[in-house]
Amino acid sequence: MVDTNVLLDLYRYVSSPREALLDALRSLGDRIFIPYQVSVEFWRGREGALNDSAIRRPKALEDLSAAQDSAVQVFNEWANRVALDEGTRRDAHGALAKAFEQVTKTIEGLVGPERAMRVVDTNSDSILGEIIDLCDGKVGLPPELPVIETRTKEGMRRAAAGEPPGYKDKKKEPARVVGDYLLWCEAIDTAAERGADLVLVTRDTKEDWWKIVGGEPVGPRVELLEEFWVKSAGKRAYFLRPSQFVSMVAEKAGQPTSETVGQLARAERSQTGGAWNFATASELISALREWYPPQYEAMKYAALHSGRIPREKIYELSGYQNDRTLRGFGRPVNRLARSIYDPTDAMEDFPPVFDSYYDPAVSWVQAAGFEVDGDLASAMRAVLSPADNPAKDD
Repeated sequence: MVDTNVLLDLYRYVSSPREALLDALRSLGDRIFIPYQVSVEFWRGREGALNDSAIRRPKALEDLSAAQDSAVQVFNEWANRVALDEGTRRDAHGALAKAFEQVTKTIEGLVGPERAMRVVDTNSDSILGEIIDLCDGKVGLPPELPVIETRTKEGMRRAAAGEPPGYKDKKKEPARVVGDYLLWCEAIDTAAERGADLVLVTRDTKEDWWKIVGGEPVGPRVELLEEFWVKSAGKRAYFLRPSQFVSMVAEKAGQPTSETVGQLARAERSQTGGAWNFATASELISALREWYPPQYEAMKYAALHSGRIPREKIYELSGYQNDRTLRGFGRPVNRLARSIYDPTDAMEDFPPVFDSYYDPAVSWVQAAGFEVDGDLASAMRAVLSPADNPAKDD
């Protein structure tokens, strides 16, 4: 079974890894299954994938230009300090310019043809043609309306209760909140109907699908395995990232592992961002401390106090007047976080890392406070110095 992100990523990859993934999927023949929910999500996300910035307008070109200016400045500062002669300066400047020009031409030479292939007109979209050929006759039928309504209700309940799969999407719009659960139900139904085990190929490595060990996804969550076993009459479920899938197909065919497996693995890490780590948390903390001190103090407090800060504490730490609202308080944090965690805008939906929470016993209108993403909170605690880390019962 193929997840939506795998099909959409065919628009995000350059030709070599795209063809390797398509070839591996084609090798499954009639064994491949595309849930109806995947087809819905694919058409909803197609134009976004078509316009992926890494192909349409690579930020890398801007960054390389800035890096070239920085490199020249660093060299000039050193050259001034040692009184370097003009001839050697010119040679060094020329070498730097040539190196950056070569890398820029490499990027432009790759994205130019790729950009031309990505067209909105479905009749002229060659990549879409390959996807349609792959999926022809393999897409599940839409469930009956009463079934969808029942599953949607259960999906919303699971998301609110923190039950897998899909609870990491609970802050999205309702249709997206339940998407993973609807897909999961189709997977179980199909396995039971075919009497076959499930292999789900997906780039989604969030904890609401995977068991995470040492920051790495190592297999389906135990709760999902148990549910699948019971509801599919004793069938098993396996999860594979696209790079793992391509590697296993090659191994089964007796072929050597190609370079594209490494390319796919690097793309997966880039697109999912991986977990927040010491470096990215440090960068966010530094930016907040300089540009948004109230948000920095609130984030720090939340990270050190079970991930939350009540609204009263925000007013105390920031010195805000009581008549000031907190509407938009987390917006600069989330904007900075995205620029650091997902600099190429590879992620279709970047979840907020600092967002309001509510106490229904008090109000659904006024936030009770703000909470910080768990992965980021852990990374922040590793960054903060002992002086930043007061007793948690203050």
